[in-house]
Amino acid sequence: MNLLKPRPIQFRAYRPSTGGIVDSSRSMATILQRHLNGYPQASTGFGWGPEETTGPDYYVIMQYSGLDDKDGAPIYEGDVLRYWDAVATVEFHSGSFWAVFEKRERLLFDINHMCRVSGTVFDNLQGEQSP
Repeated sequence: MNLLKPRPIQFRAYRPSTGGIVDSSRSMATILQRHLNGYPQASTGFGWGPEETTGPDYYVIMQYSGLDDKDGAPIYEGDVLRYWDAVATVEFHSGSFWAVFEKRERLLFDINHMCRVSGTVFDNLQGEQSP
């Protein structure tokens, strides 16, 4: 058994101007090329200020963790996970993917087989008002 099996390198992107997730390889190739060329409205990661999140061509790029949930769905950074009765978001920091809960973090590798992807951090951003 090969324990050092390389994970597939895959990305998807959230486009705030449309509220949609882009995950086709052709569209992602264009978005990633813009990012690599320094296109000002293609950024990676979370925590960007409002000045960087404007414009119709802005995307938030999310990388595949290489792990799947208990139902076999791929887990990307920015996903929301259900873990028993708790909810976590997937983040990449310190060289690893983490499930970040309200009061703690767990390595995603340790719990992915017990979690279920229930959406993304962007699911309720478009068109819904908080009560």
